[in-house]
Amino acid sequence: MTDTPRRPGRRAGAEGTTDSREALLQAASELFASRGADAVSVRQVADSAGVSAAMINYHFKDKRGLMRAVLERGLDRLLEIITEVAGDHDGPVTTSFINRYIHALNEDPALPQLMVREVLARNSPYQKVIAERFARKAVNLMPARLMEDIAESRLRGDLDPTMTMMSLVGMCVFPFLAGPILWPVLGYEYDEEFANRLVAHTTRLFNEGATPKDD
Repeated sequence: MTDTPRRPGRRAGAEGTTDSREALLQAASELFASRGADAVSVRQVADSAGVSAAMINYHFKDKRGLMRAVLERGLDRLLEIITEVAGDHDGPVTTSFINRYIHALNEDPALPQLMVREVLARNSPYQKVIAERFARKAVNLMPARLMEDIAESRLRGDLDPTMTMMSLVGMCVFPFLAGPILWPVLGYEYDEEFANRLVAHTTRLFNEGATPKDD
């Protein structure tokens, strides 16, 4: 994969502060996703963040601790969104999920690439982080909420809640996984316009197949 483009105007590198921690997390997320953690040195992360390498030890102890913190930050944000979406009963959960999830990934497009590269694609100690910090909790929230919508006829009665959840996640995540290949081919980049287009398209495509049709 090619390097994930950086967003302009980030990272000032304030030593020993919350700003330096966030700068390191952002730099590590992008570099680990594009090159793989094994191919990125502590010095490269620190230089990209604009801080000294000692800040990695100060905040995370070592590169492994930094990797774990990158994953935990991203996964906690996604779980927070799913928790909020599951508690929203104003309309079909599919609509709010697609909107919130895509915009969250658009703010951190390196996260799904990082998960595939470092966690899902090989036997990794970080698989447990994803399973325990995110997957098991998300699985307890979304299918139950989808079942409510099915019972209230907001969604088709023949839908499998677990399969529906997997389809939702797949439709939202794939454009961010394939981005480094699709950018030059399709001529788009991760910005607010792209996120809004993807939300509108995915919502229409999914809901037209998942919501009941009038006789």
